[in-house]
Amino acid sequence: MEESVSHALFYCRSIRRVWKGTQFYPYIFANSSKILFHDVADMIYTSLTKKDVEIFLCTAWLVWFNRNKALKDQAHDPDHAILSLAQSYLEDYHSSQRIPTSSSHPSQMSAPTSWSPPAAGLLKLNVDAAVSQATGKAGFGGIIRNSDGLVETDCKAITDALSSHKEDISVFGDIIKQIKNTLSQFPAARLSHINREANTLADKLAHGALGLDEVAI
Repeated sequence: MEESVSHALFYCRSIRRVWKGTQFYPYIFANSSKILFHDVADMIYTSLTKKDVEIFLCTAWLVWFNRNKALKDQAHDPDHAILSLAQSYLEDYHSSQRIPTSSSHPSQMSAPTSWSPPAAGLLKLNVDAAVSQATGKAGFGGIIRNSDGLVETDCKAITDALSSHKEDISVFGDIIKQIKNTLSQFPAARLSHINREANTLADKLAHGALGLDEVAI
């Protein structure tokens, strides 16, 4: 019999231990019959604080993410550690949202606003992507100029993810991992973030690719 979402997130015997002792337990197990996830989420949203809601949703997501890893026979976190991991992820997220002041990062440099050539003997690869809201199609553009190793993009979220030593647990985690593995084959390669104004050619190629049905070089 196919496993329900509610059973996977709440009622599986090993997962019950994740929720036991939390402020969410009474909402999940108050009824004798099993209730749907969105009903639990609605009760928690209307009864608890914003921070509680964030922890609940992050914990539920990690339970689901861990379950999928287990089903694929991949390394996954022990169930008893999930709640602590959820709290840790939220702390990291909120820390990343805080805008640093000039005094806390006096030497931080802003991203370039115009394209500059790489040093002699190096190649620079500028990349960008575009998505059409009308068709749902995605386009990717890249251009290599002059000699070996610098990759630039105007998407700071990507550069941050690729530069991080932590495992990316977003929906793009597998893609980020593949890019990291590819970059590891080029020890001299460096990754940097630039402003959109310095990445106009790759941006134009990405938008131009929206109208193509196959790869063009």
